[in-house]
Amino acid sequence: SYPLADGVEVIGYYAPVPDSGLVLITQTPLAVAYTQALRFFDVPGFVTAVGFLVLIAVVAAAINQMIAPPLLRFRRATQSLMQGDFDMPMPDVKRQDELGDLALSFVAMRDQVRVLIDDLEARIAARSRDFDTTQEISRLTANQRDLQALMDRVVNLIIERFPNIYHAQVFLLNEAGTYALLRSSTGEAGRALLERGHRLAVGSLSVVGQATEQRRLIVARDTASSQVHRSNEFLPDTRSEMAIPLQVGTDLIGVLDVQSRRSEGFPQDQTEVIETIAAQLAVGVDHARLYEQSLQRVAIIEQRNRQATLNAWNEYLTDRRQPGGVSREAGLVTGTDLTSLREQARAQAKLVVGATTERGTVPIALPVRIRGQVIGAVEWELPAASFSAEQLGLAEELAERLAFSLDNARLFQESQRATERERVVNTIARKLTSQNSIEAVLQTAAREVGQALRSPQVNVRLHESAQNGHPSQS
Repeated sequence: SYPLADGVEVIGYYAPVPDSGLVLITQTPLAVAYTQALRFFDVPGFVTAVGFLVLIAVVAAAINQMIAPPLLRFRRATQSLMQGDFDMPMPDVKRQDELGDLALSFVAMRDQVRVLIDDLEARIAARSRDFDTTQEISRLTANQRDLQALMDRVVNLIIERFPNIYHAQVFLLNEAGTYALLRSSTGEAGRALLERGHRLAVGSLSVVGQATEQRRLIVARDTASSQVHRSNEFLPDTRSEMAIPLQVGTDLIGVLDVQSRRSEGFPQDQTEVIETIAAQLAVGVDHARLYEQSLQRVAIIEQRNRQATLNAWNEYLTDRRQPGGVSREAGLVTGTDLTSLREQARAQAKLVVGATTERGTVPIALPVRIRGQVIGAVEWELPAASFSAEQLGLAEELAERLAFSLDNARLFQESQRATERERVVNTIARKLTSQNSIEAVLQTAAREVGQALRSPQVNVRLHESAQNGHPSQS
């Protein structure tokens, strides 16, 4: 809008005319334009339209207030679910509309996810428990050499790690292979069964008997209807029982038996784990038996060595015993009779300390031991003024060194004697083989043997068999 020369305010519009260089201008007084505009806009209608728009805005705001909070709660619940929180409350489940139905569906879905996750966690925990159990039993079978301790630990470990198993026991076959003897069992019932010497015949009508006969896993899934279960008055709560043979290669050595208070009490995955434990236990029992047998053999060998050592020393001392007793010319005889003290030391195989003598000395006697055998005793009289535990320790060490030196000396002398004997025998044999006649051989044999044995008279006689079977001298 712009004013004219006469001061009238107008509103105008212009547009250029193409290809002419002219401009088309139209204008009208501003008062006239305003009057026409008022006629074009209906004021009541305009007010109504504005009011309608305001109403729409209010309704939209109200709807937003009704829908946004539940959606926000859904969003928060979803985020909590993603973070592992399954307990966030959902008040919208009480609504009787589509949002309530959606909330109910969400809660149901969340509960299903929780069940699936809980089940998965339980499976993982069970697998971890099974793995830890088999690992621990593997360590036991590798390190435990005590057979009874091994079996007791395994059955107790089964009870601890598997809640559905309330009793476990181990049977081992007797030497004849006719009976399965109970060797380890859990609880008071197990102690009672062990005290009475519980056993089951191989092939008997029992889970253990069938497992030993068939050499395979036997399960009584429901003891009320099972044909192989044998009831036991000490285990009245048993509703299912499983026995796994203990085998090493083709050798059957026993049975691992487990029992549950529930029918169908052994799931397949647990059965596989128990079978693994049985295999490990079989190897452990076999190793423990071999270890015990090796200890027994070592003990027998040591006993024989001790006896051989004692016999050798008895023979040595007997060979050198003089009519008045063993010579002590090289030794120092104490001024006190220590016979009683010496005999105590030899009988008890330990250090014996006597009472203080009138000369102010303390007599002691120590056994001389070689490979566990007492071959004599050594005696001392120590000054009472300087008598101490340190001196006793030194005396024991000296006695040990003495025993070692004595045995070495005896062995050396025996070796010398054996060498000399071999030399004499070889010399005589060489002289005999150099003779060409029987008479010369006999004369040489008599002469050389007499010299070797220091015998003044040696007779060599030959005999021929008579017809009656008795030799006739020639």
